[in-house]
Parts: sequence; C-alpha cells; structure tokens
Amino acid sequence: MTNISTTVVRPGKHLGTDVSNASTIGEATEMANLNWGLKVLPADHLTVMTDEGMTSTSIPGMRLVTRADNSLTLGVVGNRYNPLQNDEVFALGEHFLARGARPTEAGQLDGGRRVFMDFSIPDGHVTIGQGDLVKFSLSIRANHDGRGDVTAALIGRRLVCSNGMTALIPNLPHTFSVRHTRHAAGRMIEAEEILDGAVRYAKEFSALAQEMLDTSFTETEFRTYIRTLYPEPDKDSRAHALWRTRHDALLSLFRLAPTNELGRGTAWSAYNALTEYLDWMAPVRGAGAGDDDEADALLRARRQFDGTTQKVKDRGFALLAA
Repeated sequence: MTNISTTVVRPGKHLGTDVSNASTIGEATEMANLNWGLKVLPADHLTVMTDEGMTSTSIPGMRLVTRADNSLTLGVVGNRYNPLQNDEVFALGEHFLARGARPTEAGQLDGGRRVFMDFSIPDGHVTIGQGDLVKFSLSIRANHDGRGDVTAALIGRRLVCSNGMTALIPNLPHTFSVRHTRHAAGRMIEAEEILDGAVRYAKEFSALAQEMLDTSFTETEFRTYIRTLYPEPDKDSRAHALWRTRHDALLSLFRLAPTNELGRGTAWSAYNALTEYLDWMAPVRGAGAGDDDEADALLRARRQFDGTTQKVKDRGFALLAA
C-alpha cells in the first residue's frame, strides 16, 4: 500500500482537551473539566441588575438550569424537563471502552451549554484506492440548555487534508439518538448497536468512495457539478462576483490541489474539492478582522462541529454516488 505523501498541515483548532491518556470516562471528564453537575432552580422569584439598579422579576411556569460549580445559567426549561448530569451523559462511553474504543478529546462550548466527548473506534479506518485514508470517530454530545437530546455523532475525516467527510447515506444513519437509560445492561446493548452501526456506515462509505475513485470526471462535468450545487446568479447582480470567486476556487482545487493528487479527474476528486473548499476556504461568518489565524481556525472548527455546511456536503455526495 502506498500512502499519500501530500498531506497538508492545517492550522487546526481543537475545541476540547486531549484526553487520550484517560483510562476511564471519569478520568476523561476530570481532565476536560467536565466534572461538574447541574441544578434546576425555580424561576418565579428572580433578582436581576438593570440600568436602574436591582429589580425583581419572574418567568412563570419555568425553571433555570444552572451549573452547580459556578451558578452559571445554561437554559430556561419547563417543569417537565429533567436534566442529565455529565456523568450520565458520558456513561455510554464506558461501554465504548469495553469494545476497544478510546477517548480522544472532550470539552464544552458556550459555557457548558453543550458538552462532548470524542472516541476513536475499532475498524474506524478505511482506505480508498492506494492509500487515501479516512478515519471515523464517534462523538457523544449533549445540550444542557433544554434543547436537543443526547446523541452519538459519527465523524469522518480524510487524513490527507483534515476534511470532514461524513455524508448522508440512505438507510445508514451517522447520528444516533442516545436513550436516557440508567441501566448498565441497556447502555451496553445501546453502545454495541451504535458501534456496529458506525462500522457498517464506514464500510458502505468506503465502497461508495471507491466507486467514485473508479469513475472519471471531466472538467466540463465538474463545472456542471458546481452549477448544480450553486446555481449561477444573474451576471448583473452583486451576487455574481461571489459566485465567480467560489466557482474559481472549487475549479482550482479540482485541477491543482495536491490533496487531490490521488484520483485526479475522478468523482472522488470532485467530492474532495467540495469538502476542502467548505471546510478550509469558504468564508466564515465573524472572520476577516485582521490576520488572526487562530481565531479563524476556531471559527472553522465550530462550523464543522455545528454541521453548518453538512447539507451541501450531503447533496454533493449524493450527486456523485448516484
């Protein structure tokens, strides 16, 4: 096997803490400063500071979800909401460990409103062609602001360029809902179902990617592909200049990017050009003030975490894997 030698080092920004040395989930949560709990407080008698001074207010029928360690309010919820503590959220991870998975990173966003822990998984590496490696991992995620459930998200990343590669494949989910069970036996069964589903997804992704690699894709076809994903606006409109900039950047990646050396002129190269553009070249809202590479990298990491461009990736993959 010949591995690709044109790996690009990205100015990546990790959203969490390296917890790869943790041997238990408890150690990982402590290393990532996630060993805090939640309290739920009534919201019918509140005192707040305004421009006029202290005043009393209330939120009838609602409660506050707060951190037990610093009293930071994470969300406002109804009376039926029962928050899961961090140790309950990540308890599933102990069963991932029992199956050979390992924690890699963990952390919090927005003051703890969102928490996550990522795991490398057995059989999570697939090879496309003669050495194009894609690594899949699982991320347990939870919202503590009252919105959303606990999920386990499958994340694919192409090692040569750090592109996020996860895409929608019919009948094979890449996001799994985590049931709120406190029984160890139930969590073990659920962990096995999620890990088995992740491996099935990785194998099917590998098969579809290999088909793309075996399918020639001309520059004319790629131009049509761009116009399908991003219809060309009226040439006299202000939007046309932005469209042209995107079009030319995508075309350059397809033609010349060293990360596309393997499979140049194939459907696989077309998808890699799209993902590389979305992850590393497309403008990021909030960026552009000065030359702060670290701030830009952080915004791009948040965009990948939030899946902001996922719909475009899904559509681009579907067009090529059809």
